[in-house]
Amino acid sequence: MNKVILILASLLISSATYAECTELLSGKRCTDEYGNQYTIQNTLSGGTEVRGYNPRTGSRWSQSTRKSLGGDIIQEGVDADGRRWNQTIHKDLGGRTVISGVDSDGNRYRKVID
Repeated sequence: MNKVILILASLLISSATYAECTELLSGKRCTDEYGNQYTIQNTLSGGTEVRGYNPRTGSRWSQSTRKSLGGDIIQEGVDADGRRWNQTIHKDLGGRTVISGVDSDGNRYRKVID
């Protein structure tokens, strides 16, 4: 889970720092102040695809986010080492948020937020 959070946090941190973006027909292409390159595209199903590239290290990563028919948020991706991860964010009947998935090390996790 830490790597999933790290990926999401790095995207948020990068967007909070300087990034120069170019508008595309279906999204944006951005380069942050560290030289990392991101492509953010909206999918036909209403989801989002993010692909990142670090030209200094050659590493690449990706993340897709979509909503299920039931309203769950489903996120899947590949980290910079080529390992897959996924998570689902679900609101239960009690109004709690349940986050569950498998991190890039293959560890299952589940967290309930009241």
